Amino acid sequence: QNLLPQALDLAKRANKVNPSDTSSVTAVVSLHIKLGEWQEALRAIDQHARKGFMRRADMLRLRGLTHLMHAESMLEQSRTEEAQRAAVQASKFLRGFVPATILLAKVYAASAQSDKAIKVLYKAWRNDQHPQLAAMIQSLAGSNKKKYAKILKAIASNANDLAALWTCS
Repeated sequence: QNLLPQALDLAKRANKVNPSDTSSVTAVVSLHIKLGEWQEALRAIDQHARKGFMRRADMLRLRGLTHLMHAESMLEQSRTEEAQRAAVQASKFLRGFVPATILLAKVYAASAQSDKAIKVLYKAWRNDQHPQLAAMIQSLAGSNKKKYAKILKAIASNANDLAALWTCS
């Protein structure tokens, strides 16, 4: 941990020497993230992209991952408002990325917004019947099985369809 600032300085120098090398900016970003310097990480991504050294898709992915790590860190510290802002951004940049959706739902649940969490999860589940999404919905539904009966029925029906697909004859 004590060597991270030195490593960051070296990565920044490497980035200045060869700015078209995306691995150097990735190193700079990851070190900023490890140091909890979220804005600096986003600034490094933006500067690299603005200079034309990064494809738009790579820029969006790195920004999304930075927001995702920020949200995880804030949630661990029980800073739910900040975690929610970062998780929403991560979800926007990483559309369809299940870990981002699950983290957003966890943040909503930690903020006593279980209905919103289930809504986000179910919307994602309709696009990608991922088992982690289904498990999280079932977990959040908890004792409110009646309230979420329609959603739980759709998930259970899909689970049966998937099981039939994988049955060997």
